[in-house]
Amino acid sequence: MRIQAITDAMHSEAENFVVKADEIFTSQKSISKLIGNMGHDFSGKLPTLMTQNMLAMDKKYQSINDILKEYSGFIHHAAERYDEDQTYLAGLAGMLGVAVPGLAGGTATGGGITPGNSGGMTTIRADLNSEYYSNKFPRINPKTGLMNCTCYCYGRALEKTGVELAGCSGNANTWLNQAKNSGLPTGTEIKPNSVAVFGSNDSNHVVFIEDVEYGADGTPKSIVISEGNWNDGSGDGTLKSMDYNKFIESRGNPSGYIYTS
Repeated sequence: MRIQAITDAMHSEAENFVVKADEIFTSQKSISKLIGNMGHDFSGKLPTLMTQNMLAMDKKYQSINDILKEYSGFIHHAAERYDEDQTYLAGLAGMLGVAVPGLAGGTATGGGITPGNSGGMTTIRADLNSEYYSNKFPRINPKTGLMNCTCYCYGRALEKTGVELAGCSGNANTWLNQAKNSGLPTGTEIKPNSVAVFGSNDSNHVVFIEDVEYGADGTPKSIVISEGNWNDGSGDGTLKSMDYNKFIESRGNPSGYIYTS
């Protein structure tokens, strides 16, 4: 990544600065010793100048070090948001009909975007200020301050696909049976634009499946999801690209999926 190359260059520059400071300090000590051996008396002026120079250099080094620390924090944040931003840009480019090298509607990977299988549906970040998220479900969870997963998935399905999950209400773990009873298509296979329902009392959660990338054998390989009120603090519509198996490991096996397209 270009960001990593910049970071490496800055660290290399800082290391070179430290080496140069050591060389200057060693040279000044050698000069001071040489002048002393020659019998010249500078009345302590040279050591004073050396101290002033070293203090100035130390201050400059500390300044560079502070910049590096701040930049490292930025790099860490940028790395966390890389996949999300790539997916967002891909969806936006798809909506505008713009061909951008390295971007295509699908799942974000380390090398860019791998084409997805959502039938041409674009994946862009949810607009939580839209009317879709002012629905029949309580919006904010008072314990976490995040949007409830039910409020989010209900709104996301309507926002992205135009399908209203009218038969779904109450706790997340009741959604699958309610969807079946109301005639909504359901199943056990993960698909793009579906709602994963975790039906146990422990999980009691719903997740919107934005896109799915399948392997050569037809099994899910990686996915893009969004959700509300998830315990890693990244809820409220953040687009997250992850390995399918990691998704199952972190959340358990869904009771099933509600299909919106």
